[in-house]
Amino acid sequence: MAPRTYTGITPGRFAAIITEADQKTGLQLNGPSGTASEHGVTLQWQYDAATEILVLHCLAKPWIVSEACVDEKLDALVAGAQEESHDSDRQSPVLPAMRRHSGPG
Repeated sequence: MAPRTYTGITPGRFAAIITEADQKTGLQLNGPSGTASEHGVTLQWQYDAATEILVLHCLAKPWIVSEACVDEKLDALVAGAQEESHDSDRQSPVLPAMRRHSGPG
């Protein structure tokens, strides 16, 4: 499989990607580069904070999973990871929407 390159990945967003990867796949991406395996998937990563470039490369996958599926999952992981914020004043846009629609209905 070809490596996938993502640009504009700030350190905060990379931290969020690490968290998402662990929570959603069990893959533990420790540090700016390395290799991790879980459930038959082996992922190699290289992150450069100075250039804000992240390269993800799936080295192995179960035979039943297509390469296109892996690419889609990697893209979704990166796209879905929001930069971690320690600002207590910021709220998720989902919470107000949930409050608006939580009444009887």
